[in-house]
Amino acid sequence: MQAVFWFFSNRIKPTFIITPYPPTQTEIEALSFGDKQFFYRKLAFNLQNAGDKFGHYTNFAQHDYYKLRRWFEALDNIDTKSQYIPYMAAYYYSIVKDTERSKIIAEYITNYAKKDPQQHWRLLTTAAYIYYKEVGKSNKEIEEIGEILLKQNIPTWAKALAAFYLEDSGDICNAYKLIIKISQDEILTEKANTEDQFLINILTENINKLQNVNKNELIKCHF
Repeated sequence: MQAVFWFFSNRIKPTFIITPYPPTQTEIEALSFGDKQFFYRKLAFNLQNAGDKFGHYTNFAQHDYYKLRRWFEALDNIDTKSQYIPYMAAYYYSIVKDTERSKIIAEYITNYAKKDPQQHWRLLTTAAYIYYKEVGKSNKEIEEIGEILLKQNIPTWAKALAAFYLEDSGDICNAYKLIIKISQDEILTEKANTEDQFLINILTENINKLQNVNKNELIKCHF
């Protein structure tokens, strides 16, 4: 009887929701039992392993990324200081090879990082990379991130990333504008600053290239 039961049931797998709905604020208050930090960690662990049950692995493309974003935002509301969720989104769920899903992740981490760009500038550079590499046709978003990064006290290479992405994407005007602003940075142009000398040379070369090769394009730019 056991052998017969196994023969007819060995291919039957339990069904479960890959991406469940996130809890509401009321549910969070009720289920946390006064310990929101423990509940936050429990939900974050469950979210990281969502879809992986009973020895079954779920491809990222099978997740509902609209629900995932709601999960991210709900957990951010529980703990406003922890960066676990945005970094999970940026370096775990972002590896999905899908334009629409990648855009959802890029938008989420951009909005999160804009609250304190000085602290979260690494997330902004990651968002710019996702827009450039995975989403495509996102010059407006990359330019916005580049303008935000310009105002922060961060490594120069981080400020220059958006300009290089724009240049490679063919947005000559905004790439040139950002490169000029970066090259005029007082800290960068100090003679004693040898640490960024290599980057200074690259910026100078790019300015010269844009001025010589793309003269007609630059004439059309409105600065």
